[in-house]
Amino acid sequence: MTLFDEPRSPTGPWLRSEVKSEFAQLCEMLDPEDRMILILRVDRQMQWQDVARVMSDAEGPLTSHQLKKKATALRQQFQRAKKQLREMAHARGLLEAEQ
Repeated sequence: MTLFDEPRSPTGPWLRSEVKSEFAQLCEMLDPEDRMILILRVDRQMQWQDVARVMSDAEGPLTSHQLKKKATALRQQFQRAKKQLREMAHARGLLEAEQ
């Protein structure tokens, strides 16, 4: 058996363009603040304290302690948004059932 005889590993479902499109639609159904957190953290790969700065610009500058608190709260909100997105994806049949 050669390297070329081995079957290719299937592309993960989240990487296929039709599934990406479906996920984009699901993201649009999220709360705007949750969407913003996902964009900043996942798409732009920002650190949590940077996400906290962006999300609290209207509040004015934060102290170091306030920034850490805000980052922690945003991480928790991010986890809830991911869970909601995962549940919506399962409902649409985009993800296999977790074991």
